[in-house]
Amino acid sequence: VWFGEMLEPHVLDAAYEAIGSCDLMLVIGTSGTVQPAASMGVQAKQNGASVAEINLEPTPYSDVYNISISGKSGEILPQLL
Repeated sequence: VWFGEMLEPHVLDAAYEAIGSCDLMLVIGTSGTVQPAASMGVQAKQNGASVAEINLEPTPYSDVYNISISGKSGEILPQLL
């Protein structure tokens, strides 16, 4: 989500539905400041999911997530898969 970008209601509805039922959420390459996307990882964790963050720098939520990995997602993701 870009600053100022509006998400269509059906996209948000689908995201919130996924948040409510996921076991694992990957938060990748984000500043953690653009809402509503920024708080979706926290919501997933509150619903019982494990949340892993991959980002170049810490975000406001790095300490909240189960795992926070610093680095380039293009390098880290292939190692995880």
